[in-house]
Amino acid sequence: MSTQPFTMPVARPRPVGPEASDWFWNPNRVGVRGAPDYFAAQLQAFDPELAITWNPLTERWLVWVRKPKLVSKLCRGWLLLFPVRYEDGSYQPLDDRIFARLYAISGQRWGSGAAYFRRIEQEIERDRQQAEDSRRDSVGYLAREYFPHTQPWVGYGLSNGSKFANNN
Repeated sequence: MSTQPFTMPVARPRPVGPEASDWFWNPNRVGVRGAPDYFAAQLQAFDPELAITWNPLTERWLVWVRKPKLVSKLCRGWLLLFPVRYEDGSYQPLDDRIFARLYAISGQRWGSGAAYFRRIEQEIERDRQQAEDSRRDSVGYLAREYFPHTQPWVGYGLSNGSKFANNN
């Protein structure tokens, strides 16, 4: 049997091109695929400054808003609002949930950027409190499981004495 150490070459990471970024697939890009006509018409009726494109690498729709003052190498004049996907990251089709999300982040709903920011802070605090409550409940749950085990039992019922005493 050989006692030579097993060696394996180190994998060198390959550089990724700009197309790996969602910002590459902006509405200014030639040949980029947009939303279907029926949905693009609904989007233009909602806000003419919005556009949706398809990222073929991640296979997700991307929602954009026109910002003429924005200067960037990849997406001149466009700001990426969000990729369209479910909370777990899976594919989400184009439907009315996108309009609900757009309305939820719009100034029309909140009145000002400061009000929207306060709402986001409240959501963060709510999520933190839910996580803390869940953690405390799991601690209590585990304690509830442990506590009956420490009680004195004889056979199948409660005992008046200690189960640890008088064991001969």
